Amino acid sequence: MDDLSISPFADDVNGYRTRRGIPAVTGSRLLRYSSLLLVIALGFGCRSNEQAAPDMQAVAGVEPAGPGRGDDTGHAEWPSTNLAEFVFTRLDLTTFRNSTGGQREPGQRFFTDFGVRPTEIAATVAKHGGEEWLYSVHVLGRRDFNRDGVEEVAVCFVDKAQNGGTYNTSKPLLLQLVGRRAVALDYEIDTEPEAESCSATH
Repeated sequence: MDDLSISPFADDVNGYRTRRGIPAVTGSRLLRYSSLLLVIALGFGCRSNEQAAPDMQAVAGVEPAGPGRGDDTGHAEWPSTNLAEFVFTRLDLTTFRNSTGGQREPGQRFFTDFGVRPTEIAATVAKHGGEEWLYSVHVLGRRDFNRDGVEEVAVCFVDKAQNGGTYNTSKPLLLQLVGRRAVALDYEIDTEPEAESCSATH
């Protein structure tokens, strides 16, 4: 048995042996300290993640998702009024073949990038009748054409040279609104009832 008068150890209240002069850490204290450290660590971890997300968004130039917030990836809702004009100005020309392909530069997607705006606007038709080109968007209908759970808009797109050229096309397009862009889908709608009225006369 140790001689307590000469032993460098002493027994604490829980039976653990500690060196003399150093306060003993009891089991209950150790548990409290461990719990406190865990809470502090979790708190810092959550705060760090919350602060990191906005910083990464700022670097990447990402804005919060939702209509009107600049999101260009998620599906949005078509407007209930002025649909033809809306489609004309938001139509992504890079998503289907048209006469602007030869003159487009990187970053140019919409008619407004070429300084082209509607000269005639009606409920279902928006048209630009310039000296060089005629561009027309005639809204044929709006519904979930391809049964993907998202509403699409069918339009008749007219693209015609007015400068003596022979370029003259008229074709139905199925558009889906993705963020700020009316994107032409690779989905055939020529057999749909709405597409029957699509002709170069629009």
